[in-house]
Amino acid sequence: MKLKISYVILFVLVTAFCAFGQSSVRKSKSGKKPNGVTIAKRKPVKAKPDPCSSVVTETDRMTGETKRFTEHISVSNEDRTSLLITPTKYERSYGGSDSYFEILLLDNRHYPICVQRGSEVIILFEDGSRVRGLTFSPNCEGMSKLSLNASLIIKLRLTKVSTIRVYTSYGYIEADFDPDESEQMLQQINCIHR
Repeated sequence: MKLKISYVILFVLVTAFCAFGQSSVRKSKSGKKPNGVTIAKRKPVKAKPDPCSSVVTETDRMTGETKRFTEHISVSNEDRTSLLITPTKYERSYGGSDSYFEILLLDNRHYPICVQRGSEVIILFEDGSRVRGLTFSPNCEGMSKLSLNASLIIKLRLTKVSTIRVYTSYGYIEADFDPDESEQMLQQINCIHR
């Protein structure tokens, strides 16, 4: 019995000595191993979130047509009205595509504000330039849409949006984008138009 205890104590001492000796080689004060090789410390690499991860692609299995869109951007005003805008690209199976904003205006009780077909939409960019367009579908029951031509898509891919004004039957709703919302819009337009 005493012999077994002696072996166990000897084993523990040898293991501790070997472990201590190895750790002292790895952790020298100069940061070098005994053979002169410098130990480089690794910095953890943080993965950047993919801004295009919110892009959804839906394909109609009967027609083969594809709709690419992102999550909506919600911009609220001091009077608690809201503009919800969704950049969307619709690709036809026989070629060609359409790009548009789906726009939904909500009043302070979160009921839709009616936008008639042909209502004016003005987009003001951070560089001071502006673009005007007309909606091509009403949103009294759903989203109204603003068609985006090629030159407007290029402008949206390069310049941040500052303000969007949408005319309604009762006046207009104007939404000022904060820097984060402007950046989100820029990224989303670039994601659906890769």
